[in-house]
Amino acid sequence: MAEIPELTAEEVRVLGVLIEKSQATPAYYPMTLNAITAACNQKSSRDPVVEYSEDIVDYALEKLRDKGLAAQYTGSGRALKHGHRIGREGLGLTPAQAAAISIMMLRGPQTPGEIKTRSGRQFNYPSLEFVQETIDGMINGETKSVIEAPRRPGQKETRYTHTFLPVDETAYEPEAPASSSGGSILSDINALKERIEKLEDQQKDLIAYNAQLAKELDELRRTLYE
Repeated sequence: MAEIPELTAEEVRVLGVLIEKSQATPAYYPMTLNAITAACNQKSSRDPVVEYSEDIVDYALEKLRDKGLAAQYTGSGRALKHGHRIGREGLGLTPAQAAAISIMMLRGPQTPGEIKTRSGRQFNYPSLEFVQETIDGMINGETKSVIEAPRRPGQKETRYTHTFLPVDETAYEPEAPASSSGGSILSDINALKERIEKLEDQQKDLIAYNAQLAKELDELRRTLYE
């Protein structure tokens, strides 16, 4: 697959979830429709926060399969499971590239520093230079899956975004600059928020995994005693 297909916002969110969970929690991957829906609707590590129904997610999965970006598998019992196709069998992205692009899909344009901070559960980048090399590889690669995002007035660092969705330049409104006296406090607050979000994500993954195990066990029991 040489060209990046254009996706809807729903398809981007679903694909981002599949990539994220495949690397952050591989024991729970491929994923059921219920687990994907729950991950799409997380309140943490998502921007914007959404409330998708299973019908919306199922339709997005169907369209992703049509575009060669997702696949369907038969899980244990009767549960259908779903996975992405952005690795060697699809777009050819490396794990480092997949982690970066999933964060852009789930949280919007990112700086290299934000990607490094937010990707610990998916990929452990050894340095900011490595993150930048990863981004440059996607910008200059055959698929050109990443571009520089438009800068906000007063913004110093370059942010990057994926090319699966047309860039809405009207979304980049001016932000009020932080005062120098409050800068360090704001930085500490943001770091604390990141830690809380990671813990919340881990808790949600465990809850979803336990629910899936219970469902599959129930299906197995019905199969054995039918």
